[in-house]
Amino acid sequence: MGDDGMPSFWSYISNGIFTVGCTGQTVYIYDENGKEKAKFKDLIYAYNAEISPDSQKAVIKATDGKLAVYSLEDMKLLNKFRFSKVDGGQHAGFCFSADGNLFFNLESHGDGLEHCLSVYETENFTLIKQLFYGKESCISCIEYDKEYDSYFVLGIFYRRFRRNKYFAAEFRDDGLENITYINEKDYNFYHSFKDLEKSGFTQKAYRWSHMYYEKIAFEGLSSQKHKISDLIKR
Repeated sequence: MGDDGMPSFWSYISNGIFTVGCTGQTVYIYDENGKEKAKFKDLIYAYNAEISPDSQKAVIKATDGKLAVYSLEDMKLLNKFRFSKVDGGQHAGFCFSADGNLFFNLESHGDGLEHCLSVYETENFTLIKQLFYGKESCISCIEYDKEYDSYFVLGIFYRRFRRNKYFAAEFRDDGLENITYINEKDYNFYHSFKDLEKSGFTQKAYRWSHMYYEKIAFEGLSSQKHKISDLIKR
């Protein structure tokens, strides 16, 4: 517990209707007035959450390769499943589609060095397809950008015997467009910022982030805007 009696959250996100807090072992759901509506202990290593656009569901991602889906209407577990046999290191991003019909999850598979973007339908969270599967690249962040009505990603192209190439790109029609190569410093900054943004800029997440070790001040980060689309050369 924190000094104010609240749990110590890794992530604490709100859409103005519901707030979801994750401590790693427990998921807390609060209403718009801050009243606790539910508390779940279905996952361990559960650090991040996403609320659906219609505020009907919350998805919790655990780093041991599991997802849990909760009804925010009935405050109950709807689905829990293992999306990968890789037990650990599942830190990459995820998001709902703008209409809420799809869920995009960045995953590690195989020996942990095979990466993909998995697409699930959100009625039953059935896997529809896996994109960019392999060891040649890794997409680490994905976000929907309302301004462009499109999705943007951060990633790495792995190159044997040469330096890796970092990139930002637009994800459209199951492919990558407007690929723009960026330097490692910008990649690390945006990657860390997006991780903190997804956590709701909690102090706990910051203490484990790249920004903390680079001595980038925590104060003021939550008021900043760094969109992946800003990195794209058009």
